[in-house]
Amino acid sequence: MKQFRDLPIRQKLTLTMVAIAVTAVTVTVCLRIICDFLTFRRAAIEDLSVQAEIIGENCAAALEFDNPQAAEETLASLKARPDIVAACVHHNDGSLLAGYRLPEVGGETFPSAVGPREWIKNGHLLVQRPVLRGGEVLGTVHLRSNLQPHYSRLKVAVLVMLISMFFSIALALALSLRLQRVFTRPILELAAVANQVTQHQDYSLRAKQIGNDEIGALTDRFNRMLATVQEREAKLRHLSLQLLQSQDRERRRLARELHDATGQLLVGVGLTLGNLKHSVATLPQQERELLAQATNFVQRCTEELRTLSYLLYPPLLDDLGLAAAMESYVQGFTQRTGIRVSLELPPNLQRFSRETELVLFRVLQESLTNIQRHSGSPTARICLSLESGNIILQIEDQGKGLAASNKPAASDAPPGVGILIMRERLEELGGEFTLRSSSDGTTVRAMLPVTTPSAENHDGSVS
Repeated sequence: MKQFRDLPIRQKLTLTMVAIAVTAVTVTVCLRIICDFLTFRRAAIEDLSVQAEIIGENCAAALEFDNPQAAEETLASLKARPDIVAACVHHNDGSLLAGYRLPEVGGETFPSAVGPREWIKNGHLLVQRPVLRGGEVLGTVHLRSNLQPHYSRLKVAVLVMLISMFFSIALALALSLRLQRVFTRPILELAAVANQVTQHQDYSLRAKQIGNDEIGALTDRFNRMLATVQEREAKLRHLSLQLLQSQDRERRRLARELHDATGQLLVGVGLTLGNLKHSVATLPQQERELLAQATNFVQRCTEELRTLSYLLYPPLLDDLGLAAAMESYVQGFTQRTGIRVSLELPPNLQRFSRETELVLFRVLQESLTNIQRHSGSPTARICLSLESGNIILQIEDQGKGLAASNKPAASDAPPGVGILIMRERLEELGGEFTLRSSSDGTTVRAMLPVTTPSAENHDGSVS
């Protein structure tokens, strides 16, 4: 039963309809065969009984006057009935008055019991009837009929019914295959749309409503649910885009503040310490060493601040464009991590809109961060190309893949979060994001339509 429940609904409907048809036809044919057999048996008994009563009436005088010749003449009339293979007339005491046998019966005799009786033996019907005259029993008439011809006709009838049953089942199968589509088509279409929605997360799909029955109502509710989810997803995407844009603006502001305010203060402190170092040559050795350490600490803080400002928002992205920002970031990434990165850029790369350049730079930044934290690859390859009006960024590594990476530390964000953010950013701008990860490495591919920068696109850069 469990295997039947697990079958596709189309097969279940077909099997159910065929099973019902086979059961109905089989029961009908069996009942018809039983009914025909009983009808045939009753008709044969009635026919042979009437014949026995006629013989008995014609042999009454022969029994009364003990005239075997007259009785044999009466029995001889049975030659017109080839199905009656034997007949005889007995006195009340059981003695034989006259007999009629065909050659195939041989010398078999009839029982000498008195009274009406009928039975079937060895394919023959035997009928026994008393001979009456004025209410007095004079003797008994026995008739034996060969049932084989009747059985042959019955077998032919059964064969015809079986053939009819076969064609009925075949017709039922054909009709069930035809009719099950009426029931399964809307269900299968609904299931197909649900499967596509699950696989592609595309809530704009709709199932075709066929009819206004329960399945049609279910399809309508399903489409309404998809519309609701699509509307909510659109709102979430809009809010997510606004949040990301606000985050980018805040990063630009923080980068500018760190560069223009805090960075300049540290530069001033470094210059002051440098001037102080040259003007206090008479200080003891210990104080001069402390002054040198302080100068070194200020230089390191200045470098860290510049790196942090660059990671928040690279000023080259607004000043010189995507190519220069990528080259600078890759060079700094290699210096910080020791991972060798090859960068392939098309010659004389044009400027794109700020959103396009920023999204592609964030994809590069997030991908290299994942390589550093999760991949374990010693090398990486970055290729930026233009194809058919699209700009394509592809990052490859030879690491162990994201699926096989070690569990990140508590301070690290899991790679899936950054991937989702990259995907949403690209899709909001009409682009595509694909990721293939295996034990041989990971490939990230981002594609965006080429958009030219507007007049105000690259103002307010961080210098």
